[in-house]
Parts: sequence; structure tokens; C-alpha cells
Amino acid sequence: MAYWWANQKQTYRLEHAEGYLWAPVVDKKGRPNRHWDLLEEVEPGDLIFSYVNAELCKLAVAKTKAMPADRPQGRSFKPWAQEGRRIEATYKELPQRVSNGVLRTKMGSLLKAPGLDRPLTRLGGGRQSYFFRLSPGAGRKLLSLAGLE
Repeated sequence: MAYWWANQKQTYRLEHAEGYLWAPVVDKKGRPNRHWDLLEEVEPGDLIFSYVNAELCKLAVAKTKAMPADRPQGRSFKPWAQEGRRIEATYKELPQRVSNGVLRTKMGSLLKAPGLDRPLTRLGGGRQSYFFRLSPGAGRKLLSLAGLE
């Protein structure tokens, strides 16, 4: 099982309501994006933390591997290309939401693991990227902070 982090500010409502995560294959200029490409590495059973409005609020359990899928209908997806990847997921409310302040004070070094991109900026805000791999230690610590064992 692997742990992931999704910054879902714009797309959260629709993705959560319909039970999936989606990312385009290429950007407006036809270039791939490594944060979107990470969806290809998700396996069924992997855990994905949803970061929305400066806090972790949901935990998604991947039900499928990434599969080709057209851009979802909805205003929040209009800026992206038509061709994309989709992971079916079951979202669950975290028993305890984890705020930015807690993330900065309790997770600092774990979210800066060597070789991994940081889901938060140095000031603690969400980065302008969608999907991040977490180290096993970071994933377990986030589960603990959220009241899950």
C-alpha cells in the first residue's frame, strides 16, 4: 500500500461527489506533467489524502488503477485537455481534519523527504500541483494526526 496527497481545491466537489480522481495527460501546450503522471503508479487499496482549503479533510481509497478517461463534465475542469486519466476511489471523512498549522508543526521534515516533491510550499500553503507521493512514514503520521490507526 502506498500513500498519496491530492491538492483538490478546484476539483474537489465533483471528484468527491462522483468518487474519482482525474488528471489530464498533457497541459495546454501538449506537454506531460510529472504530477499528473503519478496517477499511473496508484494501485487499488492505496490511500490518498485530500487537501482542500488549507486542510486535509478526506481520505480516498483507490478502487482501480488509472485508466484513460475523457475530461469530466463540469466548470472546474474546463481549463484542461480532453484526454486524461481517472482513478475510481471511495472517499471517507477524516475523524479529525488536519489543518495547515498542524501540518507545518508536526509534519515538516516528513513532507520534505529526499527525492519526494513537497505538497506544501515553504510557507505552508498548498502547491500549484495536483498529486504527490508520500513516504510511508509521512502517510502513517498523517493517519495518526487524522485520528486513524
